[in-house]
Amino acid sequence: KCGQKVQETNPWSYFALLTRIVGGSQVKQGSHPWQVSLKRRQKHFCGGTIVSAQWVVTAAHCTLDRNLLQYLHVTAGEHDLRLKENSEQTLPVKSVIQHPKFDPRTPMNYDIALLKLDGTFNFSSSVLPACLPHPGEKFEAGYICTACGWGRLKENGLLPQVLYEVNLPILNSRECSRALSTLKKPVQGDTIMCAGFPDGGRDACQ
Repeated sequence: KCGQKVQETNPWSYFALLTRIVGGSQVKQGSHPWQVSLKRRQKHFCGGTIVSAQWVVTAAHCTLDRNLLQYLHVTAGEHDLRLKENSEQTLPVKSVIQHPKFDPRTPMNYDIALLKLDGTFNFSSSVLPACLPHPGEKFEAGYICTACGWGRLKENGLLPQVLYEVNLPILNSRECSRALSTLKKPVQGDTIMCAGFPDGGRDACQ
């Protein structure tokens, strides 16, 4: 089934939630079996999520290189980027479908793409699809969501070699607009969802 972790986490207490959010934390291997690593010539450069045996969803800004298919591979079951792990499955990509309204000049809006794999993943305890939301399903402000990947652990910091996660509350539209307006290059968009804290320090993407 989709969305089922092998490594289950304990229910959140308020204190545990705050301690886990600050700076993110390393996850146990297999905790996010739908997480994949996009690799350019065997080097990780973006993350993605398995939605079926042959399809992965990722950010459209990760697919801008017109020669991408010549060297792009997707690795599932990845945990430590330094190691070749028994859980890993790697496939080339057959085609890329960017959202038709994605514009590189406004890269945060409609920033979504699908990767059709040249082959299929064999589902196991380490490789499983995530569950997609039901049509019309809403995630209200304050809902705690989990972001994971191999992004930087602090602003301008080093990239980790093992998978990390950070838990963040979804912001309402007013808080989101205010946060986007403070960026060096202010961003506007109808398809952007913000998660985090007004005082910063916790983030999901570097």
